[in-house]
Amino acid sequence: MPLPKVVLVPTDFSESSDAALSYAMSIAAATIGGRIVLLHAYATPVVAFPTGAMAYVPEIISNIVRQAEDELLKRAERVKGAGVAVETSLKNGDPRDSVLLAIDEFHADMVCMGTRGRRGIAHMLIGSVAESVVRTSKVPVLTVHRPAT
Repeated sequence: MPLPKVVLVPTDFSESSDAALSYAMSIAAATIGGRIVLLHAYATPVVAFPTGAMAYVPEIISNIVRQAEDELLKRAERVKGAGVAVETSLKNGDPRDSVLLAIDEFHADMVCMGTRGRRGIAHMLIGSVAESVVRTSKVPVLTVHRPAT
């Protein structure tokens, strides 16, 4: 099996996502023409009122987008500094769906993503984006835990 040329790296800017990026950089650097696609997906926050009315707050959304773009750019510069081609993508939507759509959009050969390793109640309440992607991805998925402290 050939090494993947396009490695999709979904990031939530956590330590485990940064660890996954390091692995992906090694994989992409070992492949002629290898590149990384950095993806961040966010859900649009909605403010709910007791009356049942809901509203989007444009200032909050633009702040989220600006901060996410800054964080993506920092990581993209790190990848470029290692001599690996990189592309960034910022999506509004459920991270699980966004990763699966990005696999097709960018013709990814592999997904390399961080996992926090939640257990018990936290896993049940919050769920796991990584677990969902592992179960539903049509390409190989490498999950990486945050570095041990």
